[in-house]
Amino acid sequence: MSNLSNNQKFMPNQKGFSKIAIIIIVLILIGGAYFIFSKKDENVIVQNAKNQNSQSNNSSTGQVSIDNWKTYQNDQYGFELKYPENIFKLDKNTNTLSHTLNNFHKYSAKDGSDLGLANDISIVFKKENDKGCNWLETGLGLKSIGVAFEFKNIKGVKYETGAEGEGVVYYCVKNKDNQNVFLIERWFLSASYSTDLPKQGDYIDSGKQEEIFNRILSTFKFTK
Repeated sequence: MSNLSNNQKFMPNQKGFSKIAIIIIVLILIGGAYFIFSKKDENVIVQNAKNQNSQSNNSSTGQVSIDNWKTYQNDQYGFELKYPENIFKLDKNTNTLSHTLNNFHKYSAKDGSDLGLANDISIVFKKENDKGCNWLETGLGLKSIGVAFEFKNIKGVKYETGAEGEGVVYYCVKNKDNQNVFLIERWFLSASYSTDLPKQGDYIDSGKQEEIFNRILSTFKFTK
């Protein structure tokens, strides 16, 4: 009896051991489940970030296709260029390419009257005249802010003016004697003009506007 009693003292408690084992197993399962779900959440976050970046990129470019190019030749002013016809409407009377927004109106700063649908980018081609580059440089005093530009067939100096998200960049094309011979105007609306402007599905942001303009100017050439 004495020996039996001593053996019982040193034998482990089987019920207590079972409870500890169960607790350990449960903790392992919980830890594994937490690891799996945390990884899943991490993957979801990463994927959402990628989707947001993709949507942002699509939004910033306006999902604009610039592949449908058409040639415009003006014999009166003696120049030729190519432009994406699906983006711009050409007014031959004013030698203007315009991209008009479908649902965004401009309003007069003076009386708030509706000025009609806005153009986020317009490009105007003019021959040098009394109100051209010489007037910009001397009459308006812009000469000190000029920046040189050069494309495949033309080069000169550009001047930018504007405020509150709208303005114009004047491209004064010069001949080999550094004389102004032609004027190209790029009118623009940027996102800072209105908080509603970037919400327009057909709005072309500033970076894309400049990219399209540069591609057009790279095709510009004088024909006489």
